Amino acid sequence: MEKQMNLRQSILDALVDDSESIVQIKNYLKYYRVSHTDEALRETILELLNESVIKIKYPPNSSIIDIVNADSLIIRDYWFKLTEKGYEEWNNIQL
Repeated sequence: MEKQMNLRQSILDALVDDSESIVQIKNYLKYYRVSHTDEALRETILELLNESVIKIKYPPNSSIIDIVNADSLIIRDYWFKLTEKGYEEWNNIQL
């Protein structure tokens, strides 16, 4: 049986080629049938931001506090990008 990436790994994989919005990340997770809830996705994104594994690409000058305070409609406008640390973690994913 083929192992599947967990939510954290899948978010990194979704971001490896380009910046993505949370909507595009959700579509990626749906396509690859990665089990998640909206709350788990938000918490994982906050964790990745806090660990400097990803950063906010758009809107410019946004911070993790903006994501914490954003409602489900506003968070759709944020775009995320891997940092060097994120690329390192992605390169070391082992299934």
